[in-house]
Amino acid sequence: MAMQALPSQRFIRKTELSPNEYRKRFRQIDDDIIAAITSPEADTVTPLMSKIYLRLANAPENYWERKGVLRFEAEIREGKGVKAWTVLCEVLSVSSATANKALSWMHKEGIIGYFSGKNGVGMRIFLNRAISSIGTRAAYGGKKI
Repeated sequence: MAMQALPSQRFIRKTELSPNEYRKRFRQIDDDIIAAITSPEADTVTPLMSKIYLRLANAPENYWERKGVLRFEAEIREGKGVKAWTVLCEVLSVSSATANKALSWMHKEGIIGYFSGKNGVGMRIFLNRAISSIGTRAAYGGKKI
């Protein structure tokens, strides 16, 4: 008997996928990044560090320039200009000071990369990978079966 989610449920009591199922709308986070953003050191910067990282990783689609790279630009709302930094703080749901502390710390630790150009061209945030989470496959060249 297959487990089925009811239409009103968001979650299903299932820990593994069936052979005919695949993951969609799914993200992976490196163990070392989880350890860093939930560490006591991160908590001293802001107890919201893990939430801030998760909000970056789960930013709305219109802020993704490409896989792993977020781009925030100034916007015009109700005839007024809104700076890219303000847009970022809104996505993170934190104050400017908290966002600055968290992003500075994550950048210093290498969890994210950050670039902000001059003249209001916006900012980019790069979600870096932990070195320990990248493996290499052995080359299979020239073998005959």
